[in-house]
Amino acid sequence: MAKRNFEIWDNHWKDAPVWTFLLLLFSVLLIMALCFQGGLLVFKGNFVNAGIACALVGIGVYALIYRIIQMRTSSDVRSNERGALAAVSLVIPFAGFVFLGGAALCNEFSLRPAQQQEFSEIEQRATEALSRITADYLNASLKVNQELQSGCQECNRLSSSSRRARRAEELSLCFASDLALDCKDGGANLLSRLQEEMQGRFSTKPNSQINIERLLTRMNDDRFSSRLYQYAIQAESGELDSLFRSLQSHHAQQIAGFQCLDLGSRPNIGAMGTTELDCSDWHLLFCRGWGFKVATILFILMGLSLFPLYFADFSERLSPRTESKSEGISMQI
Repeated sequence: MAKRNFEIWDNHWKDAPVWTFLLLLFSVLLIMALCFQGGLLVFKGNFVNAGIACALVGIGVYALIYRIIQMRTSSDVRSNERGALAAVSLVIPFAGFVFLGGAALCNEFSLRPAQQQEFSEIEQRATEALSRITADYLNASLKVNQELQSGCQECNRLSSSSRRARRAEELSLCFASDLALDCKDGGANLLSRLQEEMQGRFSTKPNSQINIERLLTRMNDDRFSSRLYQYAIQAESGELDSLFRSLQSHHAQQIAGFQCLDLGSRPNIGAMGTTELDCSDWHLLFCRGWGFKVATILFILMGLSLFPLYFADFSERLSPRTESKSEGISMQI
């Protein structure tokens, strides 16, 4: 049964030239791609909803065009009426394409370049702020390491063992390091091991810094992948201030552990700012981006998808037979 249904389906497509069928597939794929991209904007970065919307539009166009050809080449009663109904129904998926695909094109030709400029300005401020915070944290790390190294060397030079033991205990409490207790006795590679211990404390990046660096990379990316996450980048850019506060809080907590040292104050950074353009606002998309290019591309793709209808061999027709009035009407091919 499945094989027979496929053969029937395949035979109907043979009523149109192969190149028109391939052109239909090509145009439907482009229509679905644009609908998916527009759906990501309209549905605020929701891949599931965008995928469902693009599938409904693409399958709708493909299935209705096939149905029109099927009805126009059929000799069944009222097949032409059903074909006309299918033709009128094409307005529905095409309307979805105009809305979703139009949103994608309006974004590409107008809104996206403007928003990329906003991203660039925010990225520049955030990069400068991250550099200042990172440099301050690195300086604090170097100072902590230097103080511990000098304190350990000083401890090892003290004359009495009791004084060395007290000094080593002070260092251990100040730097929260059990290894610093060995400063009373010295030992091979002790300074190197102390340095590695302190570097280990300062080298681990918190999640907030990882998220900031990842976002800055995405904001500065102009490849196609960034278009898939345009709304996500827009939303995450509004969280930069919160991420920076979390990062500075982490640094402050780390540095506060060395209460015996004066490591100065942490740098103050201003607000990063937010984007004024909202790529999910379809009113803004169409008002700002609609133009001749958008309309032309939409009409071309819709026209290309209809080519099988223009060239299908609709050769069947009804005509009266003059030989016998009793036989009524017959079908000639």
